[in-house]
Amino acid sequence: MSDDLGDSRKFVQAGHDQEAGEGAVEMVSGAAARSSSIVPLIVLFQRAWELAQSTETSLGRLEHAAEAAALAEAMVHLLAEAGDQEGHARWAVRLSEARHWCVAVHDALSAQEEKES
Repeated sequence: MSDDLGDSRKFVQAGHDQEAGEGAVEMVSGAAARSSSIVPLIVLFQRAWELAQSTETSLGRLEHAAEAAALAEAMVHLLAEAGDQEGHARWAVRLSEARHWCVAVHDALSAQEEKES
């Protein structure tokens, strides 16, 4: 695969779950998106984030939120190493959102458990 951004988009769109990859490449700045090695991380993050946003309150939803947070944290570290300050800042925001979502889902699960007791 070349360093062309168009090739990265083709890689995402050719994946098994095209919906999860839609817009994923746009989450990363041009320099970072040229590395095809981070595209799968972006797709995994997008899929986990979408599943974490589901309407049901479940342990699975919490697991997806935690997965999204872990993947966002990996992206933050990769972009920091690459020196991409703009990308680092955007993914730091996503990391914060994912961590807050984990707390919100955990609190909802705890409240649901207390109600059932």
